[in-house]
Amino acid sequence: MQEYRINYSLLIGLIVGTLVCSGAIYGIHKFQNSRQSGWLVNEADRAIAEKNYRDAAQFYQQYITIHPEDTDTKLKCANTYLDLVAQDDVSPDEVSSAIQILETMLRNPEVAASPDAKTVRRRLVDFYGKDHVHNYAGALDHLKLLIEQEPNNVDLQVLRATFLAKSGNIDDAIKYSYKLVGYDSKKDAFDIKKAIAPNATEVYFNLAGTLRAKANKPTLAEKVANQMVAMNPKDPAAYIDRGRLRAAWGDAEGSKADAQKAYQLKPDDADVLLLVTDIAAQDKNYDKAREYVAAAKKLHPKDSRLYQRAASLEVQQGKVDKAKAELEAGAKAVGGNAATNLLFSRLDCKSNRAT
Repeated sequence: MQEYRINYSLLIGLIVGTLVCSGAIYGIHKFQNSRQSGWLVNEADRAIAEKNYRDAAQFYQQYITIHPEDTDTKLKCANTYLDLVAQDDVSPDEVSSAIQILETMLRNPEVAASPDAKTVRRRLVDFYGKDHVHNYAGALDHLKLLIEQEPNNVDLQVLRATFLAKSGNIDDAIKYSYKLVGYDSKKDAFDIKKAIAPNATEVYFNLAGTLRAKANKPTLAEKVANQMVAMNPKDPAAYIDRGRLRAAWGDAEGSKADAQKAYQLKPDDADVLLLVTDIAAQDKNYDKAREYVAAAKKLHPKDSRLYQRAASLEVQQGKVDKAKAELEAGAKAVGGNAATNLLFSRLDCKSNRAT
């Protein structure tokens, strides 16, 4: 029987050669990844400079698959997705995908621990709170984390009160708002020294509206509205908000007085001009209402609300063609999604639903 002898020299040579080749291949692969990584980041930066956030996000995502440990780039990617969802041409699928990626990133402990993550989280909160998104539950989740990091941040607390009200969490919204404006429900009195956000008109406005509409407390609602003005006597926003509340509550004279005061304080403000327009229209003084809205459009040509209000004035008088012309002019002036909404409103003119 023939015996086979192992050629150890050859075997060792093969093993060493294999290891050398493997090391070389690994080195080449690492070098290629490094080159590709640098290229991906450069392309992402270039795309951002061109405001092409869609491509930039994809380049960052490809880079992250190669370097999943790079927290800084993950945050750049997150900010890029937030830039993308703010664009007029973003699709629902892109928004859904972006939110999934953002949530995954911000739930990652390493990413969340980065100081820069707070800025990204705040941007996500603002996005969730937009009227066309209204994901208030998601906004409140992230706000809770932000407030835990910055318990004395008044802006965050004001935002929380706003989103609690908008989410329908009425009891919590009322209690939380009481703390912000310094209202003691047991004493039925305001304590300025205890107020956390005494000048936050939006808190008073939401609280007063909620107390009247949801809690059936009209007297307290009026107290809150008056306190808002008392704490902000030179802020036109306080008079605008109380004026709109009074109009909703059937106090036409009170609403008119607030509109006049707001106009005295800041006659070039878009919200002020919208309120005085509404008051003039309420009095059927349509010529004066047109003057106000025309002045507002010159000062704020990109504000789509002004064209909607101008169209509504024409519809109120049965002038449908003029209403359509206002909406078409607005669409040209504002562009983007706002233009689409104005053109859509144009279709409703015949049924008197332009607002």
